[in-house]
Amino acid sequence: MFSTYQRISTVSAFLTSCAMVLVALISIVSLPAATDVSTSSLVVTPQKVLQGKRGNYGREQEFAFFKFDYSADLQPLFDWNTKQVFLYLVADYTNFQGVHNEVVIWDRIVRRKEDARLRISGQNNKYPFKDYSRKFSNSSDVGFTMRYNLMPHVGLLKYGDAGTHEGRFMFPAKSAST
Repeated sequence: MFSTYQRISTVSAFLTSCAMVLVALISIVSLPAATDVSTSSLVVTPQKVLQGKRGNYGREQEFAFFKFDYSADLQPLFDWNTKQVFLYLVADYTNFQGVHNEVVIWDRIVRRKEDARLRISGQNNKYPFKDYSRKFSNSSDVGFTMRYNLMPHVGLLKYGDAGTHEGRFMFPAKSAST
């Protein structure tokens, strides 16, 4: 006869296999449900470029500042398998060395469907917008895109755009030091 440990091992292996099949089915069912945020508005306003240091260390470099207004209804992104939506504003530009850069300057996590109707006005960039070359002179114009990352409870991450600013800006002229 089989021992108690063998019986427990067999039952637990069977239950684990059933759980893995269930997780795989949930992942497959939630795959085609990618939706787009079509009712969004993103307006970005250039503010200034300042010369300064970040903290008590490092060399002087330029920091760019922008303000933006954003409104969108992200509720179509939420379904039974959505854990949270990570929303972030990306600025893309090409520096004077010809390197294309994409920089995240603001983000927010939306955890509930009730909080998915966003109306943001006069928001500054949350993170410092700087270039590794330490200056924005002779850089190309900058464009802005609001993107999202849909994080499910089970399954693959989904990415998409949640708004784009029409047109591109030149970096503002450098202001006085900070």
